[in-house]
Amino acid sequence: MKKILVIVMLIFAFGCSDDATAPIESELVGKWKSYFTRVDEEGKSSTALLILDFNSDGTFNLSVDPSSEFTVNEKGTYTISDEILTITNNACGDFKGGYKFEFRDNGLKLIRIQDDCARNNLLLLFYYSYDVVLEQE
Repeated sequence: MKKILVIVMLIFAFGCSDDATAPIESELVGKWKSYFTRVDEEGKSSTALLILDFNSDGTFNLSVDPSSEFTVNEKGTYTISDEILTITNNACGDFKGGYKFEFRDNGLKLIRIQDDCARNNLLLLFYYSYDVVLEQE
């Protein structure tokens, strides 16, 4: 009986991972964040939290924290095939953008292959960190 108890304790001690809430490798679904600094015509800068949300239903939203002084609200759909992310932004009609994506250091980087939708340029400017706090909202 003691042997079974020791085995069970060892399984619990070494079988659990500390980063259970971190994104699974190659899983894009979730909320990603970055900080965006904008400088207006008068040289005044303001920083906002940029949130990129990939939903499990194949839709995405790119927005800023609602308390920000400016707005970003891009929506559309995405698919992944052969490790290529294809984004269709609702504001750009039938234009589709192709991207490679890299997971590293608990974050996400998008690398454009081709995209004729200028509204998607904002996707490329940042390294997005996976945010457990945003994920729980």
